[in-house]
Amino acid sequence: MECDVCMQHFDSEERRPKVLPCGHTYCISCLRQLPAKQCPVDKKVFQLDNLSDNYKLLTVAASSLLPPVRFWCISCEKEATGHCVDRHDIRSVTAQRTKASESLLSELHEGEEALAALAGVLDEEAVNRQAQDCSDLLKQERVRLASARNRLLDAVGAEASVWEQATQAAVAVQSVNELSQSAAQLTNDVFDPSTSWTVLGAVGGVAAWTGEMRPAENAAARLLLCGLACSGGLRASAQQPDKQPNPVQQPVKQPNPVQQPDKQPNQQQEQKQARRRRLSIIVQRTRGRGSADGYLHQPRPKFLHCLR
Repeated sequence: MECDVCMQHFDSEERRPKVLPCGHTYCISCLRQLPAKQCPVDKKVFQLDNLSDNYKLLTVAASSLLPPVRFWCISCEKEATGHCVDRHDIRSVTAQRTKASESLLSELHEGEEALAALAGVLDEEAVNRQAQDCSDLLKQERVRLASARNRLLDAVGAEASVWEQATQAAVAVQSVNELSQSAAQLTNDVFDPSTSWTVLGAVGGVAAWTGEMRPAENAAARLLLCGLACSGGLRASAQQPDKQPNPVQQPVKQPNPVQQPDKQPNQQQEQKQARRRRLSIIVQRTRGRGSADGYLHQPRPKFLHCLR
């Protein structure tokens, strides 16, 4: 349907059909451009703001804007022609594409859900709280060491008994503080740009994940390692003698307890732990192109509890 003034098709926007009091219909654009607000046919006066839409023409205009229905020929496996419509099984192109994309759509949806779940693994509040706890622990340990050091300094000129007590107290504090003993080495390794850390995750005794991180470039990796150290789950691994190779470097010479039941009296207990699917992680440090020596830490330390 067209406006009799501009001869343009009616639509729902610029050419919206308006009904005059006399019953004639013209598009809103033409009515606005009339020098006098009178019907072009019978010259009856109208007020532009009070005009109603011609809903019948609006419906016709809207239907004319819809794309034509297209069909898919099931037999020819292509868009249907007139010959296919008369002789073959057909369905709408929309239905065909919906059916063909079901698997891909499902995979995309599952991927979205998986990423959403992974984003939920990181509990930001728990991570921040753990970082604060680690910082507080480091401050407490520094206070203990400083107190022991100052007491020892004060006792330098004191009686022998006072000196002996201060010395014993300082030795006791230092001997039990493993974190302070490895802090300098760990700090150097963490900020060494040539050092990379290999993470190996095992589920149920079977290697399931592996990755590499560079703490010097990654604040999250530094937080992880510092948190593990504060929780007592990370320690520097001493170089092993030739007869006792590193189990990570020489897995063949250090068989898995589950694989060698005859040599392990606690086989049943270890199998129960494997069935619980506990996550254990091995962290290795590699400097430059050298061999891995690094650190070890216990399965699932408290620091990892911030991961849901």
